[in-house]
This record gives sequence, C-alpha cells and structure tokens, in this order.
Amino acid sequence: MNNIFKKSESTLVRFNSFVLLAAVALIVSIGVTSANTDAQITQPRSIPSAHSFRFNQTMVEKQNPEEIVLSKLMAQYTPYSLAKMIASAKKVSNTEGLAILLQAQQRRVWMDTGKSGDDVFKLLKLDETGSKLFKRSRFTTWTSYVDEFNRNNPNEAVSLFSLLTKRYNEATLSEMIEAAKKVSSTESIATKLQSQQNKLWSSKKKSPDDVFKLLMLDKPNKAVLSDPKLRAFASYLKVINLANPRKEATLLATLSHYYDDVNLGLLLQEGKKFPETKKIAEELQVAQFARWLKEGETFESLFKLLSRKKEGWIIYPDMAFLKSYGDFYTAMMKTTH
Repeated sequence: MNNIFKKSESTLVRFNSFVLLAAVALIVSIGVTSANTDAQITQPRSIPSAHSFRFNQTMVEKQNPEEIVLSKLMAQYTPYSLAKMIASAKKVSNTEGLAILLQAQQRRVWMDTGKSGDDVFKLLKLDETGSKLFKRSRFTTWTSYVDEFNRNNPNEAVSLFSLLTKRYNEATLSEMIEAAKKVSSTESIATKLQSQQNKLWSSKKKSPDDVFKLLMLDKPNKAVLSDPKLRAFASYLKVINLANPRKEATLLATLSHYYDDVNLGLLLQEGKKFPETKKIAEELQVAQFARWLKEGETFESLFKLLSRKKEGWIIYPDMAFLKSYGDFYTAMMKTTH
C-alpha cells in the first residue's frame, strides 16, 4: 500500500512539474507577444529553453509552485520585463490565476529584500514614462506594492501621492490625475491619488489662492475653463468647504482675484459656446450676474462700460454677453416686483 501511495505521489509531482513548465512557457510566450508591441521591453538575460525551466522533484515538494516559477523567471528576466510579462498574463484567462499569485510573490520578494516604494518605482522603469505613467500596466504593480508595504510597515507608511511628487510638480501631476479619472482602468487609483492630494493640501492649511497658484492657474488664460487643473482646484474647494461650511470658498471668488469683472464675464460667455465648458460657464455666469445685481450693476451701466476703450480685454466683447446679462437682469426684476 505504501508503495502505491509513493508511486501516486511521484506521479503527482511529475504532473505538477509538467504543469509548471507549461505555465511558464505560456507566460513567456505572452511576454514575447507583449514585447513585439513594445520595443522598449528589456530582453531576457539569456534565451530561456525548456531545459532551463525544468523542475526537479525536490523543488516541487519543498516550495510553492509560484515560488518555483518566479525564481526561474527572475533568473531570466529583469524586474521591469518580468513585471510586464506578469501584467500581460493577468489579462489572459488561462494564466490570470497564476499571474496573480506570481505578482503577490514578486511583491513578497521585494518586501523581503527591503525595497522601498521609490526603489520599486525605479526597478519598473516608471521613472522613464513621463506623463504616460498611468497608461503603463506596471503602474498598478507599483501601487499594489506600495499599499502592501504600508500595511506591513505602518511606521514607515508613505502615500502614493507623496512618492509621485518627488518626480512631478503638482500642476503636471494634477493634469495626469484628471486625465486618468476619465479612463475606467485608472479611474479608481486616480481618484485615490486626488484624495491624497487634497488631504495633503488641507493638512498644510493651503488656501484657495495657494493652490490656485500651485496649479499654475494664476496667469490670464483664455482657455482656463477647459484646463483640467481647474477641475482639480474645484475638488479641493469641496474639501475645504466641507471642513469649513461657515466660510465657503467659491470658484468665482478665486477667479475674480485674477480676472476683472468684465474679462471674467467675457470668458464665461465664451465658455458657454463649447460642450466641455458649457456647464461650468453657465453656473459661474449665474453666480457672477447675481453678484452684479446685488451690487446694483444695471444693463445700462454694463453697456457703458463695454463701450469704453477696449485695451486690456482678454476677449473682444459681443452683444451676446450684454444680452445674457440683460435677460438675467430683466428676469430678476420681474421676480422682485
């Protein structure tokens, strides 16, 4: 009976070895396919063969399968190339399960060898991606490592955002985050990063003006309403207004610090012409008109102002701007009489 069990066990080990060999071969083939679509992938240190991936009985008995596969792949590929291969394998149903295990094991190896989040960022060559950082599949490999590092080292925990600010100024990073929020595969991590960004600014007691300047929005710009950084700024206003509901900060008030009333009004009128800025332009225009009405600005006084010398205006005024205020003014007068 013992001989039967030993024979069955031996057969199982050989079967496991075969399965591991097949899994490695499939992952390598996926990596090669991925390499063909990305000329920058680092080539293996040597060309892998079936012999180089052969597993003996002792290895299979003593180690977890993913440890064996990873050790073999690590001997052949750089961390950068291997991370790309595993990320590609996660997208294929036949290798997804093993790829997830390999990725977890890879994180464990980095953890055991004392790699910091910054170290792994460089290992994965993410420091060479520029503004395309969020578009790289290995970016999520890095974020999952940082999350695991923070869980295992709470006294040394560091946010993803603070690590990224070592390489990007906050204006550029905000643009990247806003772009990533529009893509389903990166929306979640981008939202998380923006939350960390707002939390950092709030902890540093950054005023709306501080952040407006930090995002390089303080220079006159005809396209300010379509600037993605303005959306980042608006998200920060929501955070500080929740914390200080009695002292509400508004986007209109901040914009009014950098644009005079007429120039801002002209910008808002122009913004209503384009689908991507129509909503925010209309909301801001109503707020501006309400303030003008409260301050006693009439249609006639605005008409006289626009009839004066036009030097320094950011956009040449047209009758649509006057008509918009005229319609608002007339409607409000009717409701108050």
